[in-house]
Amino acid sequence: MLFASIAFAQLKPTLPPSSNFDLSAWKLQTLDSNNKFTEASPAQLSKGYQSQYFYTDAADGSMVLKTPANGEATSSATHPRVELRQISNGANWKLFDTVLHSLTAQCKVMKTAPDTPKIVIGQIHGSEKVSQLLKLTWVGNKSGKCFVQANFKNNNAVKKDYTLKVVENLSLGDEVHYNIIMKNGTITVTVNGKSCSHTYTEEYFGTADKYYFKAGNYLQFRGVDADVYGLVKFYKLKIG
Repeated sequence: MLFASIAFAQLKPTLPPSSNFDLSAWKLQTLDSNNKFTEASPAQLSKGYQSQYFYTDAADGSMVLKTPANGEATSSATHPRVELRQISNGANWKLFDTVLHSLTAQCKVMKTAPDTPKIVIGQIHGSEKVSQLLKLTWVGNKSGKCFVQANFKNNNAVKKDYTLKVVENLSLGDEVHYNIIMKNGTITVTVNGKSCSHTYTEEYFGTADKYYFKAGNYLQFRGVDADVYGLVKFYKLKIG
């Protein structure tokens, strides 16, 4: 836990997220004051953008992403999100890029929607249909019964999701250290020291699509109750 203590100590609770984290390669997909979908550019983030759904925790300096269940989803999705989307610093790579693309994060899932306690905390996404090569998902809200799973897609024409449980026996508020790397079509995910991997094939995923990382709070539930929300706190976020 020495590493975690050092990381937390470097965060300044009085500063906006962009002063504690390098967000120059990201745009924020979020919600406005009317819970309508909106975005904040890297330039807006660098100027200290904050909102009721994206802010610095006044106690520990973490970057907070809060997603209400009644938020508007993007045009291609069903559920709301407050999520960072990589747009530079290596973004938009090809499936068989020989360069190693890496995302390292440290976070805590503090609250989930009770009926569907799932939050996607990290992704590798593309621009084409059915292009989410990886969704790293927190599942659960009962003490000691939560887990983090990696959602990949099968190498076939249907491309149906399949899941691998990476780490379990977690509780809300536990630290999650994750690393996602992709090179030559192979994705390796490590969560709290435990790893799994999957290799995508050109036969079913082609060579035209371009991929990028996402990180944050993609709530896997949508409802009308404003008091239902997911909350994730990030203590580290780095593209390698």
